[in-house]
Amino acid sequence: MPARYRPDIDRAKGLAILLVVFGHLMANGYPRGNAWYDTAKDIVYSFHMPFFMYLSGYVFSLANKQAVGARAYPGFLRDRAVRLLVPFALFGLLTVAGKYFSSSFLYVDDPPHSLLSGLRELVVNTDNSPALSIWYVYVLFLYSALMPLLWRAGLRWPGAVVLGAVLFLIPGTDFLYLDRAARFFLFFAIGGLVASRQDIEPWFRQAVLLWLLLFNATLFTEWTALPAQARMLLCGIAAIPALHGLVQARFLARDRVLRALGGYAFSIYLLNTIVIGLAKAGYLKLAPFEGVSATIALTLFFAAGTLVPILIRRVAEPVLARIMR
Repeated sequence: MPARYRPDIDRAKGLAILLVVFGHLMANGYPRGNAWYDTAKDIVYSFHMPFFMYLSGYVFSLANKQAVGARAYPGFLRDRAVRLLVPFALFGLLTVAGKYFSSSFLYVDDPPHSLLSGLRELVVNTDNSPALSIWYVYVLFLYSALMPLLWRAGLRWPGAVVLGAVLFLIPGTDFLYLDRAARFFLFFAIGGLVASRQDIEPWFRQAVLLWLLLFNATLFTEWTALPAQARMLLCGIAAIPALHGLVQARFLARDRVLRALGGYAFSIYLLNTIVIGLAKAGYLKLAPFEGVSATIALTLFFAAGTLVPILIRRVAEPVLARIMR
């Protein structure tokens, strides 16, 4: 069953991808005199990928992909592999090789010690992966492959939410990103549940101000001793009704910017760290990276990480559109 077009989902994806780009401006630490970025990044990381996974589960359920039949499953899996695994492998290899060979003459965030170790860490010790930023693509493939099997076994979205809650609490290995697959399945399942029912989402719109207040209150856990995992659970769940309700608000009904960004979200996701890395390497050769200069640089990196992937997509669309849209 094809998914009906939902402009609010495109707006939500546009908002989410802006948060992703912001979080990728610095791989580690912050420029001197810009401690604000470290705090802001930590806050964004407490909810932006849970919200992204929620949207992925929502779209997956809206298209009824969990109910794909046994005979259609091999073809479905092949299509998902082309859509997700091929870009993961292609951009993973490109990132590892690019970082390794350019680190001798350019500044590079987290370069691999060797080409072989970088390739190994891409799939084995993935917490140290030079291309860690694209983990979402691989994990989404795992969810796409798993959910139809669970569905045929009788597990429905409420049960998937329960399973996700259990997995969230279980420490996992970083082999093949299994720890991240376990950590974020809860949010994917919540997205599937909300899309499958008609009595949940109206509450997002009707009480959006309340949800936004509650969500903003959870963000203050940044200044508490609450563990990062607990903060992600609290902030991630609170972000779902707040941000989904926000993009359905009347004042955004005619928005074109977030909708356009949402349409390019996959392209931006795959390319933003490469673009930011190149922009950063060039900037460091021209100007100091501290104080006001670094603040201006971060703004430029954000603009480049958002807009250049769109330009690349538009120029290369005849060749790349099938794997990047």
